[in-house]
Amino acid sequence: MSIPDRAGAAWVTGGSGAGRGSMLALGDRIVEAAEAHLGAAVSPRPTDLLCEGVPVLSRGDAWIVPLTYRQPVSEPEEEEHRRRAGELWRGIRGACEFRHGAGLSVDLEGDAPNAYVSALRAQGARRADWWSSGRKALVLVTQEEPAPASALHVVPLGWVSQVSPSRRIRAVDLSWHPGTG
Repeated sequence: MSIPDRAGAAWVTGGSGAGRGSMLALGDRIVEAAEAHLGAAVSPRPTDLLCEGVPVLSRGDAWIVPLTYRQPVSEPEEEEHRRRAGELWRGIRGACEFRHGAGLSVDLEGDAPNAYVSALRAQGARRADWWSSGRKALVLVTQEEPAPASALHVVPLGWVSQVSPSRRIRAVDLSWHPGTG
């Protein structure tokens, strides 16, 4: 998750329209749209919309749905951003658990990470939970450093599965910032 150069940036996916509805409902729409794309013959273009106000970035075999980003600013704005970001995170997690059961955690501390886990570490991920959806995994990622952010990754199942891991994973680009999504 790349961090933009501008200070004081605050961003929650869904744009201004997200404030009118529940962030929990937006989380469900995001998961539904991501899974609808799984069945499509064509992957999203490098920068596209997953659903209204929600970008999806194609990074080869990985798709990134940026959810939230926060650079520290004033206290009142901080609390509102944290509330909305938390609600969106719970909405994504709840939608995934409803469809696929309890999530599994990506081992971010392990000794021999694959290229995807190495990229998560390099981007400052502190937590990554995943659910199997066909031959893909939906991975809910949160980052604290250098700034709080979250994203939903759609990746090949073998990138996170210990049962049937991919043997070789090419370098993975997980970059994004509010200016591109």
